Amino acid sequence: MLNQPCTSFSELKQVGDFLLANHKKPVDSYASAKDVKIDVAEPVHIESEDEYNKIVKKNRLLVLDFFATWCCPCTSIAPKFTQLANKYKDAVFVKVDVDQQPSIMSRYEVNCMPTFVFIKDGAVIDRLEGADSKTLESKVKSLVELLQ
Repeated sequence: MLNQPCTSFSELKQVGDFLLANHKKPVDSYASAKDVKIDVAEPVHIESEDEYNKIVKKNRLLVLDFFATWCCPCTSIAPKFTQLANKYKDAVFVKVDVDQQPSIMSRYEVNCMPTFVFIKDGAVIDRLEGADSKTLESKVKSLVELLQ
């Protein structure tokens, strides 16, 4: 039965029942697993210039990702940016859609996407243009360590 394709729903159900009956089950139950809290940090998506100004006033390291939804390199590095937000919790990771927030883009003279701007106490301390994930992580790591 397991080495042949299923030809009907009942055969598929039999295979499923067989696998469930013979597969090792996890030790913990769903009831205990649902109480586990997973701390996932997502980058902040800026919706307005006022929201951005409030975030900049905080004294933490800000890592701004200037992106566009139509930009392929922006899309390719987005998962890495989220991964860094989870890894380096001492920094605030912020995504700025250049089509939605042109005034913020102009403020930092962003000419290409993606552009990453690093800010501390309202001042630009570094920047990176392009979707180079290794350089991005290296800069984030060194700035977080430097500012601790």
